[in-house]
Amino acid sequence: MHAFDDLVADGAEARFEWHEKLITNWIVANAPGKGVGWQSYSLARRIVNWIKWQVDRDGLNEVGRRNLVVQTRFLRQRLGASLNVAYPAKGPKALVFAGAFFEGQEAAGWRKTGVAVLRTVLRSGYLRARLEASDRYRNALVEDLLDLIQLDKMYPGLLDKEEVQRWQDLLPPLLAVAGDDLNPPEEESDAVVFPEPSAQDLRLYAQRLGLASAG
Repeated sequence: MHAFDDLVADGAEARFEWHEKLITNWIVANAPGKGVGWQSYSLARRIVNWIKWQVDRDGLNEVGRRNLVVQTRFLRQRLGASLNVAYPAKGPKALVFAGAFFEGQEAAGWRKTGVAVLRTVLRSGYLRARLEASDRYRNALVEDLLDLIQLDKMYPGLLDKEEVQRWQDLLPPLLAVAGDDLNPPEEESDAVVFPEPSAQDLRLYAQRLGLASAG
């Protein structure tokens, strides 16, 4: 619920009014920095989902937009902790999303920081152990990369072309071995785990973005 994945789920358009109320209720019930909703694993997902929903449905009012700024600032201050969770690319991805969505110097700083941290997170040495542990991590990373490539298409010219090309270059080998064994490793069975898209869904997503490697 804190991640708001239902905003971008199948059939979400039919639940628009309910989603509006959910966001309003969440803001009222979750004071900044208090509770599980402000932990990095759900915070990063929520920022991206709210932005996707706003771009697609134009549903955020001014209160929602201001709260989104507060959430992004909170994540930026705790970005180091977000790299220790099961999905280390989601924190910097959220900063890139917010940095593209908002305007101004602060937003540009979010974008710059997010891209720089992603560069570290996506290094082969950093990724190898996680990718070997479970298809869940691989599928999560593929989704993150596809989201970033889609963001570049939504805001053409805003993101550095070389960075976008690096993200695209990572996709073919990951998509080639993406699988559907989405159970978390036993040693992390107590961690908060979010549903990840199937390998087939990811390949369809890549095809919709016009990536030749998706076939």
